[in-house]
Amino acid sequence: MIAKMVEAVWHLYQKNDRPFSLEKSIGVIVPYRNQIAMIRHELDRLGLKELHDITIDTVERYQGSEREVIIYGFTIQKRYQLDFLTGNVFEEDGDRIDRKLNVALTRAREQLFLVGNPYLLNLDPLFRHLISYVKQAGIYLDVPYMDFCEDHFLY
Repeated sequence: MIAKMVEAVWHLYQKNDRPFSLEKSIGVIVPYRNQIAMIRHELDRLGLKELHDITIDTVERYQGSEREVIIYGFTIQKRYQLDFLTGNVFEEDGDRIDRKLNVALTRAREQLFLVGNPYLLNLDPLFRHLISYVKQAGIYLDVPYMDFCEDHFLY
C-alpha cells in the first residue's frame, strides 16, 4: 500500500506538470530494513521502474535528508512492535521526546503522509497526542482496513 501511495503522488506530479526528481520529490521512511526491499519490489511489480531508486530508508538513515513529500509508514501490527518503535523515547522537563519521530516528521518540505494502525498507535501517549492533533487539524483520513488494503483510499 505504501507503493500505491508513492504511485499516486508520482501521478500527481505528472498530472500537474511538476518536475520530478528522485533526489528531491518523494521519500519513504519505514522502521524496518526488510520493508525497504518489499516496497521496492512492489514498485517494480506495479511497473514503476522510474521510482525504483527513490529513497526508501529507516529514520536513522534519513537524518539530514529532506524531500518535498514524505510517506512515513509506522508498520506495526502487534503491541511489541509499538514498543520497538517507541524504544528511544525519553523525558525532558516533563515532556516525552521521541527523536526518531521528530526526524521523521521534519523530513517533508511540503507534504507528509503518516500511515499506520491507529488502534495500536493510540496505545502510546505520544502517538495518541499526534493522532488527536491531526484529527483536530482536519487532516486525518480514517480508512477502513479492507479499503486501505484494496487501495480504495486513493480516490
